[in-house]
Amino acid sequence: MQLTGTLDLHGVQREVTWEAEAFREGNVISVLATITVSFQDFDITPPTFAGFVSVDDEATLQVQLIAQAV
Repeated sequence: MQLTGTLDLHGVQREVTWEAEAFREGNVISVLATITVSFQDFDITPPTFAGFVSVDDEATLQVQLIAQAV
């Protein structure tokens, strides 16, 4: 499924759509949502480490939710 909403990073808000997978096992439901964002879209400078290592302009974010009925 897809979940759409506003993501606020570094003071910049953008509408984004997360790709989500939900699983049910007994009385437990777990959801894993994933999105890839561009640092540039949120006015973030891609991190570097001591000038020797740098990363691409994209980052993958994941959120996991686990709910259990009581």
